[in-house]
Amino acid sequence: MGKFKEHDLVVIPTSKKIEDCDCLYITSDEEIEVGDWFVTCKTIHKCVGKSDDFIIGNDEVYCLKFASKKIIATTDLLITVHRVNSDSDKVPTIPQSFVNYFVEQYNKGNVIEKVMVEYKEEEVSFIKCMSNIAYGHVFDTLKVNEKNEITIQQIKETYTREEVIEFGLKCLKLGMDLQNDPLPRLLEISGKEYYNKWLEENL
Repeated sequence: MGKFKEHDLVVIPTSKKIEDCDCLYITSDEEIEVGDWFVTCKTIHKCVGKSDDFIIGNDEVYCLKFASKKIIATTDLLITVHRVNSDSDKVPTIPQSFVNYFVEQYNKGNVIEKVMVEYKEEEVSFIKCMSNIAYGHVFDTLKVNEKNEITIQQIKETYTREEVIEFGLKCLKLGMDLQNDPLPRLLEISGKEYYNKWLEENL
């Protein structure tokens, strides 16, 4: 399994209640390059140029950089199928299972605004090296399946008591492993006692 990163989820609905959700956009703070699709002020554009302060859209609209976000995945068929020149130009899609869940929650008044998206590590190839990217450098790329779908998770906002305890014990162990005190065992015991006292008082 790769690593997950937090991203904003933008919805541009045409009505207060949505059924077939073709208006979901997952955005990133990555630099917007020529050829990228982006959202600004609830409108969608494709970057055809840029300056120090503006991103130029394919409809000759000048959009402020700070107000524009790169689209990394969407349910919008206009930019995943109909307005692309090749498979490599297609924006990844959002799995239907998540779309169904989002629509259900949205129509209940619970709008999901942030999600976790999975990435994989990729090493720079010789070809990319020729484009002034360090050869052998490992960077994160969006992970997609054979359907060009991303792997997405909703951000967890609540945790059980057992999950908090488990996380705390992992942090305690990490702290013990990193410290260089000559009496690590003694510190570990006192640390656990303090942690157990904190659990009794707070959970």
